[in-house]
Amino acid sequence: MTEPINHLITTNCFGHYQRQQERAYQYQVKPPLRTLIESIPPMLWHDIKGITLHPDLGFTSRARFNNLEQLYQWLGGRSQTYNTHNLPYLNWKIARFNKTLNIEDLRPHCAQFPAPQLLKKFGINE
Repeated sequence: MTEPINHLITTNCFGHYQRQQERAYQYQVKPPLRTLIESIPPMLWHDIKGITLHPDLGFTSRARFNNLEQLYQWLGGRSQTYNTHNLPYLNWKIARFNKTLNIEDLRPHCAQFPAPQLLKKFGINE
């Protein structure tokens, strides 16, 4: 007699869990810097090196990252985080920063940047 009841409870709990997951994905925070990184072809991510965060990029921290791939991971890229309040960058994000960033906004904060010819080859306008 308890098996049907347990089955209903388990099914209800699983449905609730699925709805919570969908909601978490809908409200995922995505800063302008992450949007810019996603617009750059991943083949170039290891060519852009020594990125230092700056208020011009939407952050109060002066953290330094070896390459764009490392910065993208720190910004929550490629992670399936269900609780977006725990992403590491949120402590240093400027709350009202909503400027659309382009490649030229990133260039002054990098120690090494690909040559303009390489950027044009990948269709990135300067």
